Amino acid sequence: MKVPSLNLYIVDDDKDVRDSLAALFIARGYRVQAFESGESFLANADIHLCGCVLLDIDMDPGMSGLNVFDELLLQASPLIVTLLSGVLNVPTAAAYMERGVFYCLEKNCAESVLLQRAEQAMESAKILSEKLANKTDALKLWQTLTPSEKDVARVVRRGLLNKQSADMLGISRRTVETHISHIYKKLPLRSPTALDRFMRENDIE
Repeated sequence: MKVPSLNLYIVDDDKDVRDSLAALFIARGYRVQAFESGESFLANADIHLCGCVLLDIDMDPGMSGLNVFDELLLQASPLIVTLLSGVLNVPTAAAYMERGVFYCLEKNCAESVLLQRAEQAMESAKILSEKLANKTDALKLWQTLTPSEKDVARVVRRGLLNKQSADMLGISRRTVETHISHIYKKLPLRSPTALDRFMRENDIE
């Protein structure tokens, strides 16, 4: 599998661990950035872009990995997080996986396991990146509609007859038909069902 050109971050206060992990992933074609603390990571990483982070739970002094993960959630970061620990606390791991952590691993796990989990995390990051890019493109298309066309789209998506839509909006049926034609050309779509799906998938109200 070709490694996606997304950042893989390593956050660990242990220089030896940090360096060995960085070397491991760089050798396999990953684009790696390493940080010695959660504070440095949050201040310098592109946390609002898709990618992955291997995050040490037990960093001292400063923020723990769990604190960093909480901050990523607070900032709605799309980063895929794998937590690392010298000795994994199973209840804590389970609780954080329920909150969105991709996986929890002990640092002494087999290299093959670490690489497999990293590959899976990066694949998830790639899929999310593509999804967000598609959504951005869709929103750009939506913004090409005039305010009147957006109003018509919000009604037409329900599958109403053109006359029903016109009555709801207080405009003529011909005006509705004209707007629908423009909507389908600009987005581009061909049916109320497709329009409804387009709006739902891209959180357009």
